[in-house]
Amino acid sequence: MPYTVQDYLREVTLEHLDTLTLEERMKGLTVEELLQSVSLEAAMRYLCPEHAEELIKIYYSQKWQKKEQNNGKKE
Repeated sequence: MPYTVQDYLREVTLEHLDTLTLEERMKGLTVEELLQSVSLEAAMRYLCPEHAEELIKIYYSQKWQKKEQNNGKKE
């Protein structure tokens, strides 16, 4: 497989990732993408009770939707 410019840029970025600010590293990520990298329990530790309750609703709603999608594929 040939080594492309895109491969080079990725390699350089990864080598220097620690020099970027948090904002630069998070640029382009949605809240949903950020939350996918954190367990529900870890996220809830940093939320007030009202927000934790909302996060639980969203988490289980998405989990249910994925389950329904997977069940639809099996049929």
